[in-house]
Amino acid sequence: MTRTPLDYHSAEEMVHELIIINNDRRESYKKASEEIKEKDKILMAVFNGLADQSATFSEELQRFVPPDMPISSEESSGKGKLFRTWMDIKVMFTFHDPKTILNTCAKAEIKLLDLYQAILDSETITDKELRGAILNQYEEMEATHADILDALEL
Repeated sequence: MTRTPLDYHSAEEMVHELIIINNDRRESYKKASEEIKEKDKILMAVFNGLADQSATFSEELQRFVPPDMPISSEESSGKGKLFRTWMDIKVMFTFHDPKTILNTCAKAEIKLLDLYQAILDSETITDKELRGAILNQYEEMEATHADILDALEL
């Protein structure tokens, strides 16, 4: 069962979850890039860009984590592992079809955008700097999602 922002008791828990999800997202796209290798340089660049974006997001959010709640950059969630496994399988069987892979990415990005939007809509995040960081990440992901959709049109 997927957690919603209402399932969290604190802003720290939400930030923790966002960091873990971005760690999972980074690993998914890194793995996809490795699987694609030189077969499709454009797709490889898209995956590398998404992996880098996720790493940056995790690093940005780390400063909002209290010292008594450290998070490893390697920490991942159960649902994140399922997402990675699903992405791995999808890439394995469809690496010859960039549009299918980009469509899969677009769907995954929508789910992440929905989570970010729900967090922004909740009243749990009261720190203006944290809310601003999450909003900036959301807007950057919206632009990335639009780029993926544009690539599907080519």
